[in-house]
Amino acid sequence: PPHPPVYVFVLDTCVPEEELNIAKAAITQSLQMIPEEAYVGLVTFGTHVHVYELGCEAIARSYVFKGSKEYQPQMVQEALGLGAGRQGSNPQQAQAGRRFILPFADCEFQMNSVLEELQVDAFPSVSEHRLSRCTGTALQVATSLITASIPRGVALSRLMLFLGGAATEGPGKVVDKELAESIRSHKDLVKEAAPLHKKALQYYDKVGAQLVAHGTGLDIFACSLDQVGLAEMKPAVEHTGGMVVQTDTFSNSVFKESFKRMFAKPGDPGFLGMTSNATFEVLCSRDVKIAGLLGCAAVTEKKSPSVSDVPIGLGGTCMWKLPTMVETSSLAVYFDIVANH
Repeated sequence: PPHPPVYVFVLDTCVPEEELNIAKAAITQSLQMIPEEAYVGLVTFGTHVHVYELGCEAIARSYVFKGSKEYQPQMVQEALGLGAGRQGSNPQQAQAGRRFILPFADCEFQMNSVLEELQVDAFPSVSEHRLSRCTGTALQVATSLITASIPRGVALSRLMLFLGGAATEGPGKVVDKELAESIRSHKDLVKEAAPLHKKALQYYDKVGAQLVAHGTGLDIFACSLDQVGLAEMKPAVEHTGGMVVQTDTFSNSVFKESFKRMFAKPGDPGFLGMTSNATFEVLCSRDVKIAGLLGCAAVTEKKSPSVSDVPIGLGGTCMWKLPTMVETSSLAVYFDIVANH
């Protein structure tokens, strides 16, 4: 039988208490909409990253990762007791991951209890400084967790990030903590005058590549009046076929209704018809070459004589991977006509 869907929630706790309570309520409501056999996991972050062991029934237990440190996938997996084998390829490794990602029916009480007791990040902000938010570290830890816990390419798996502000700590940060330093503007990006942009973009690209290889989509729910750093994370979302919802607050109906649509069942209003782990290959005759593809997909390494030397969009290959799709997903392929007429 097919593997049940997998949802790992990555929740920002560097937000006002009211905002956190609304985000928690949205997740709790979504848990009532998923099938009982669906797998769930929970990661929270602020100054540090917390990975919750939902399989521990006796007490609420979490593993803490330092927010300012950059972790390699093997380091995260070893710290969680998942080993450091190939991503999701070891059955024993996947079984160990069931301490953190497991069927909702097996961890309903623990999941709801953790959400109910979850508090705003305990580390106070310094005067005239932004809150310490380690978004990049949280995404890497969550990615390492899901790739080690769930076998590659067997399930519709989604990593859902709830974000209330810009990353200010650790790898992937887009602005310094000092409020005197303003966050980069669109003009700065155009003029390449944003000193943190390139490094953050490369970091999130690397995390996105791990998600693509595993077949997991990255969804971002950015609810903040200020920028959150979507420009840096955008390629990771696009290559995995994920969703982005951006609004001012978690109480906004745009967030609430959009998030509910992620779990709509066939026949329900707003049903998205999600699928996963597709590949798209183009075969053509000798007088046509493949220039590239536009759409939410990722380039593979497959080559052929029909690949054009002049790429357009996602070029340089004749095959693309689509970790996640919906019924309305669209792709556009560009060709070069090389025959002489």
